Amino acid sequence: MTGRRAADRLGASAIADAAIALADAEGVEAVSMRRVGAALGVSGMALYRHVGDRDDLVRRMVARIAVELPHVPAGEVGWRETLEHLATTEWTAFERHRWLVDVAVSPSRLVDATSAPETETVLARLVAAGCPPDRAGDVFLGTAALVIGIARVTLGPPSGTAPGTGASRPVEYAADHPGGGAPVEETLTARFRGEPFDAGRGRRLLEVALGSYLDGVAHSLHPRDR
Repeated sequence: MTGRRAADRLGASAIADAAIALADAEGVEAVSMRRVGAALGVSGMALYRHVGDRDDLVRRMVARIAVELPHVPAGEVGWRETLEHLATTEWTAFERHRWLVDVAVSPSRLVDATSAPETETVLARLVAAGCPPDRAGDVFLGTAALVIGIARVTLGPPSGTAPGTGASRPVEYAADHPGGGAPVEETLTARFRGEPFDAGRGRRLLEVALGSYLDGVAHSLHPRDR
């Protein structure tokens, strides 16, 4: 009876919160109806009163995070500041929830995490700046894709998994040793390869890449006199 009363008190938000906590600790692969139910003190079957299946649960996890993110700044804000804020907010979400990039790897998934009114605001600000309506969506999507790509490269696994595996170790190619000689230690390539792929480097990459990307957008909106 106790389990039934607990199940009756459950809601989709509480279930999503428990699933997010599990994913933050162990990765999204650890999320199952059984594990989430156990964390809430009920059977996995009890969750089906509130969520359709695991895919539905993952979507609710993304939506739960999205509603807490101020994607679009209010007030009289220009298109560039809007996209900078959007990118920074999404990056912060990826840093807090390392698994999120695995379920948002499709740019459309990440854009869907932005509400319809916020999406309308972003597109309207771009159009007001001179961006054609049919291109404004591409600019918006490009910003999201930029964040996703850098997050995929630089952000590590969730806190409950082993860090520093795989991507940070460069592959040795025969071409790295021309003529069979030893590589020169102090080179730009050695320095580049020696830097860790971590959140700090990711933030620097995002700043550089986003700035260049938005400069290109600005140039297309206000082309220089030729």
